[in-house]
Amino acid sequence: MDVETLRNFCNALPAVREDIKWGNDLCFTIGEKMFCVIGLEPPHRFSFKVTDEEFEEVSTRDGFIPAPYMARNKWVSIEHPDRVKQKDWEYFVRQSYELIKGNLTRKARVELGVEDPGAEKPAKAKPAKKPATKKAAAKKKLPAKKTSAARKKAPAKKPAAKKKPAKKR
Repeated sequence: MDVETLRNFCNALPAVREDIKWGNDLCFTIGEKMFCVIGLEPPHRFSFKVTDEEFEEVSTRDGFIPAPYMARNKWVSIEHPDRVKQKDWEYFVRQSYELIKGNLTRKARVELGVEDPGAEKPAKAKPAKKPATKKAAAKKKLPAKKTSAARKKAPAKKPAAKKKPAKKR
């Protein structure tokens, strides 16, 4: 895929802006967050985010490398764009767009027009409950809670005796 084709594909996605950053990189963003970067100086390099599960597999494929400076965020870079099919290009760029869009706040997504303001908020996961009884604690090999009888106060420690200053001779 060439730069112009990829540019047209990215700009067709909702709420996308393009910008030149660092003097020679064409960046595509949603809500001020980058999802695809194209180096404009030949040889063109293309970078985008992939899922955590795919990162290891994709970054070791022929023509792909972990993206410099962004690999810790699971970005990959394509050194040989001619080796990637257009179908794969579209999959990776759209996936990167969705990953970045999903990390935006709900308010930001609504303001950008990529989420319906009336949509239900996703349910929050409830924290795991602690065992309530000694038996449940024993089953999970956790220390049982101490009862009030077992919480006797430890005897008060005596204050340390002050040392007398040594006499001068």
